[in-house]
Amino acid sequence: MRRLRRLGSWILTAAALLLWMPSAGAEECKKRICRSNYSFDGTYCEAESGFGWRSHYRPASPVCPDGWDISGQSCVKKLCCEKAACRSGETYRDGFCYKPPSGIGGYMSHYEARCEPGWAFNRSRGTCRNPDPDCAPFTPGVVVQAMAFFEITGYAERCARKGGSVTIQGNRFGAVQGPNRVLLGGHGISVLLPVTLWSPTRITVTIPDVPRIVEGRIYYIGIQNDENQWLSGIDKSIAVCQ
Repeated sequence: MRRLRRLGSWILTAAALLLWMPSAGAEECKKRICRSNYSFDGTYCEAESGFGWRSHYRPASPVCPDGWDISGQSCVKKLCCEKAACRSGETYRDGFCYKPPSGIGGYMSHYEARCEPGWAFNRSRGTCRNPDPDCAPFTPGVVVQAMAFFEITGYAERCARKGGSVTIQGNRFGAVQGPNRVLLGGHGISVLLPVTLWSPTRITVTIPDVPRIVEGRIYYIGIQNDENQWLSGIDKSIAVCQ
């Protein structure tokens, strides 16, 4: 019986470790300057031994690469466009961050994944997207937090024609549109797209023939509720036909 219990514990632990994967699509936005147990003093990486003497080494030069700043013990990317919703060492799964299990067969504690105010939460990938215009422009002034995630997988058309229709393909859109709306954005614009068809897996919209939408440019399309909160990711882009 004891052997069976031990075997069960090992199986649970192995299963947990198999799930231990970083969030897909996240970039590295912060990294330590020194190795573990070493501290950066502005010039050297130093560590104190148990005997009172200190070892040190000089980190690579430059300490942080172009586009990064020194912040305490780390190099921080000046413009981070997408980062993991969970902390380092944790795993993301279906809206929650799971901490490493404690001991053999230990319980994996978890909490709901969230993004800082203004960042968009991509539930399918477990990442937070920066609203900075140099990353992917968002609707100005919107605080973004996905509430009931709609998944956009792509478009039926090769490109979007001004004055024409585009069919959005995906999952979990629901049978009716309700108070939700579809927006086209990017390059500093946000344009409401009239909906002509709404189904659980397909939404057909009209692309307005307006000067703000420029032929040849690439835009994203996303779904919001009536409180300006994103209900979908905006990582599926489409070009406007020339």
